Amino acid sequence: MQWFRGRKTKRHTTARRTIPLLGAFQRREKLERKRVLEAFSAYKVAHPSTRIKLPVFARVYKLLKNSKQGVTAIKRQSNVAGHTVYRIDKVSGLRTKEQWEEIKALEKGKGRRIEDLFDGAIFEEIKNLLKNTRLSYSEIADKAGTHRPVVAKVANRYNLRSEKERKKIQYESTAKKLRNAPQEKIEELLLKKERFNGRTDFSHSLSDVARMLGFSKSSVSNVVSRLQDKRTEADNYRVGNRNKAARISEAKSSPTQKKARELMSTTLMGSNEIVTQLREFDLKTIGRVKGNDIYAKYIYGARHSLGLSRLARTTTRREVAARGEFNSIISKLTDEMRPVNLQNILENRNGQLTPQIAKDFFVEFLLRKRNLDPFQISAQIGLEQDYIIGIKRKLAKK
Repeated sequence: MQWFRGRKTKRHTTARRTIPLLGAFQRREKLERKRVLEAFSAYKVAHPSTRIKLPVFARVYKLLKNSKQGVTAIKRQSNVAGHTVYRIDKVSGLRTKEQWEEIKALEKGKGRRIEDLFDGAIFEEIKNLLKNTRLSYSEIADKAGTHRPVVAKVANRYNLRSEKERKKIQYESTAKKLRNAPQEKIEELLLKKERFNGRTDFSHSLSDVARMLGFSKSSVSNVVSRLQDKRTEADNYRVGNRNKAARISEAKSSPTQKKARELMSTTLMGSNEIVTQLREFDLKTIGRVKGNDIYAKYIYGARHSLGLSRLARTTTRREVAARGEFNSIISKLTDEMRPVNLQNILENRNGQLTPQIAKDFFVEFLLRKRNLDPFQISAQIGLEQDYIIGIKRKLAKK
């Protein structure tokens, strides 16, 4: 009987202890939510024109309170500007001046520790190549399996190369590349054409070609001067401004706009399916869904940047239109007795094919009609064999 009473008492005591602990946790959560709401109200009073929403504010608030991350890490995780993080901290009073200085010192110390970025053998290899070779920073980075800024940091930290010597070696490297690069490759890139906003134009600016081949822009200018009859100064100016504007627009685009462009470029989804995906993307990233007019603007912007004349609402209709345009291009090239290659297909696009979808259709064409294997296709158009094998497997399932 005593054993039964003791067991009953023990069970009863355990149950009584659990309830106050659960209540304390709930009280802490409620108090934390209350503090966040008070800080959010104070922030809106201090900054009445702010457009920040409560979920984003709460995320920044918790990161400031519960972590030792700097402004750069917090703004990257919360998708806000750096001054917004400082303003929230100022209103909430979560960190003191000494805490900010400590965090900045930790980040600065991590930045100076170049040796901690990679294995010691790689670090010694970089130092050895800087001392004993005439390779440029980019060539050393390729040999060591790292990036050019890391090589530059090592060189500056240990004074292994002066600025004058670095430039001299860079000029030697560029001259060597120019001697080794075939003239036909440079001219091919300069004269390559695609369709932009409904008309055919040169694909690459001088800066693009220089970046692709690892040259300076002046080196490419010397080559293009010999092609004045095919590509004029006016062409260079127009293409350079067009590509520069496209890069600026890409940098300013919101994550949702980039997602819309990615889905439209790489898949055959119709506008209805793309909007559904964008809503799910916004729900995961910012915690809310935007208005229908906003998504319509995203669709229009992505379609305009990709040079599509129109976009079907459903995936089925878009695929029918895209395959119809691809087949008409193949028929046109065959009738005109022109080579059926990827470049000619891209130049003859007429508002339904993106470059990526045109490549996918061309791979299917080579697999079905020409009976080529993935190795031959990879050698012909420069795509990875794994990607081509993936398309082949999709065809086998149909």
